Amino acid sequence: MDVVVIGSRGAGMDVGAEISYFALRYQSAARLDAVLIFGDRWEQMAAAIATITKNLPVIHLHAGEWTPHAFDNQCRRVISSLAHLFLVAHGLHRTRLLGMGIPAHRIHVTGAPGLDRFLLPAASREAVAEALGLDLARDWALVMLHPTTFRPEDAEQELADALVAVGHRQAIWLTPGNDPGGEWFRERMVNPIEAIPDDLYRSLIRHVDVVIGNSSAVVVDAPFVGVKTVEIGLRQAGRNRVPYGDGYSIPRIVNILQGIDFRPLLCEAS
Repeated sequence: MDVVVIGSRGAGMDVGAEISYFALRYQSAARLDAVLIFGDRWEQMAAAIATITKNLPVIHLHAGEWTPHAFDNQCRRVISSLAHLFLVAHGLHRTRLLGMGIPAHRIHVTGAPGLDRFLLPAASREAVAEALGLDLARDWALVMLHPTTFRPEDAEQELADALVAVGHRQAIWLTPGNDPGGEWFRERMVNPIEAIPDDLYRSLIRHVDVVIGNSSAVVVDAPFVGVKTVEIGLRQAGRNRVPYGDGYSIPRIVNILQGIDFRPLLCEAS
């Protein structure tokens, strides 16, 4: 099975431009049998819309989750309404999709593949400190705050609560995405990290004392590696507090995809 990775434009929030971008990328890519779309971002929603215009099946990973205080929730539901196959992290997410009228044979419980990488070797605390300029003598707090897009009035309290939670620790602030309200948080973060390599992130999260914020990482990543968390605000309210995987999701997903004839998915009535 060959895989072609197509990322977003990485520019401002323009859904129409994003749809056109993905449509052109699909056209220029090698022959595609299907498009696997992860999660609930507006960029992924644009990718799903572009996919159906190219008569390709959409596979939705992390479908069936629920975050009603952010417009990611609506984006996720739009992607699922366009999708033909569903890979979910937990049985509760399968149940939610069944309630949306999605046929059971299209839904597979695989776990979250993003957790598999946390089983890889991690860098030492000393190596992480050197890479990020952190003080080895102090405890560290990893802070990830994003706009709660349906509750922008909560931003000041969310930031205040995060600062209280940091306490005596040295804070590592990761910048939010480009949702409305993200710039407000960026302007108030101290030495924020715009982008962090994944190998450094998965090592860092193992060595911090606490993960603070309203990112899905507070619910999914941190509990998997056994790090304590402080959840801020309502952005993740509604997301099930369950194990999102066991670290062996990718082989399950590969087995499922290798065993599927994608073309009939487009025309099945149910």
